[in-house]
Amino acid sequence: MKTKTFLILSGLFIFSVFLFIKCKKDSNEPQNLSPTTPSNPTPSSGAAAQPWSLILKWSKCTDPESNPVSYDIYIGTTNTPPLVQADWADTTYSFNGMTAATTYYWKIVAKDDQNNSKSGAVWMFITKSNSGIHFNPAKTYGTFTDSRDSKIYKTIDIGNQTWMAQNLDYVTASGSWYYNDDTSLSVYGRLYDWYTASSVCPTGWHLPSDVEFQKLIDTLGGYTIAGGKLKETDTIHWKSPNTAADNSSGFTALPNGIRTYWNNGFNGNSVSGYFWSTKTSGSDARFMQVGFSSANGFILAYTPKGNANSVRCLKD
Repeated sequence: MKTKTFLILSGLFIFSVFLFIKCKKDSNEPQNLSPTTPSNPTPSSGAAAQPWSLILKWSKCTDPESNPVSYDIYIGTTNTPPLVQADWADTTYSFNGMTAATTYYWKIVAKDDQNNSKSGAVWMFITKSNSGIHFNPAKTYGTFTDSRDSKIYKTIDIGNQTWMAQNLDYVTASGSWYYNDDTSLSVYGRLYDWYTASSVCPTGWHLPSDVEFQKLIDTLGGYTIAGGKLKETDTIHWKSPNTAADNSSGFTALPNGIRTYWNNGFNGNSVSGYFWSTKTSGSDARFMQVGFSSANGFILAYTPKGNANSVRCLKD
């Protein structure tokens, strides 16, 4: 009986020693640590008057054990934004189709492949308002009333051409849209597919040819400087820096972007203005473009007629 009791006690002692050694060993093993905290947001937290399409940026996070790092992206209009993208590999993310004059919240969670994560702060920015068009106060504008819907447009003489100084905003039964289908963006006019654009101008006006657009550009000194003379001068509608914009022509080009037919997607609002011409080649048509980061005014290559661009009518 004594021998049996001795053996049991000896076994318990040995097991206790084993557990002690194992626990001590485990406590000495290094723990796998989380990545560094996401920081340095662009736009900066609290930034105002941001465009409705943004490229969000943050600093690259590193992992102490050099494990690969990915990011979960949360964006929304509450201070607990929902997840919009998981396992993102880059430190930039394009977010489009936001609403005017709205506060957006976003955060980044960095994580490694060992299920360790580190959340950044919740940042915020406010999108720009849908304010009225800023015409050139030094220019003398005419007016034209579209008898179809009684909308009134400013007009401007440039050389021996008379242009509408606003994008057309005539509602058609089909083939036209507001950017992101948001009626609050009517200041930009509507986007039209080419089939609709080719006949949408009111009586006495027409969709310009590429030759007529080229004449406009030449009148303003050529493509390297014409864009700046065509663009509205602000960074409310245009994304900063709106390079060289002085609107000295009075044309007051606005960046309505484009609607792509293959995915019904809207892109480029605040970045570029695209204006249809009558010039076609098969299923494509040509357009004029002005952009936020250039003084150029380009007559570009062709794009599918099913895409939707802005229309600037030219007087007959």
